[in-house]
Amino acid sequence: MKKAVIYTRHILTRKKENDIQTQINICKEYAEKNNIEIVDIYSDLSAEKLKVYPEFKKLRKKRKALKGHKILISSMTILGRHLDKIMKFEGYCKKKGVEVVFIDCENNPEYKFLKLLVKGFKI
Repeated sequence: MKKAVIYTRHILTRKKENDIQTQINICKEYAEKNNIEIVDIYSDLSAEKLKVYPEFKKLRKKRKALKGHKILISSMTILGRHLDKIMKFEGYCKKKGVEVVFIDCENNPEYKFLKLLVKGFKI
């Protein structure tokens, strides 16, 4: 059975974003459908946009130990709005043998095209 961790983030002032529990449920549902065992959950919750998210920082430090695992994230926008930073994070994880899965992008042809486009760039 494949293993994964979940990362969630919610800023309380953003009403349009899914709350932590909804994000966890989306990731657990995906994991169940794809025969993936959830081994840990990292969640950042704040009242305002932070420069450093403590659980995300902890997750980034553990990437090497997560080799062969997946990081499930309900939506790409959970990591922010800067596509270059998101793709750098995903690329660095891939170098460490960790697959990042943005569940909302799984069947999105535009995202798949974007990944192909970025694949040629050194991250």
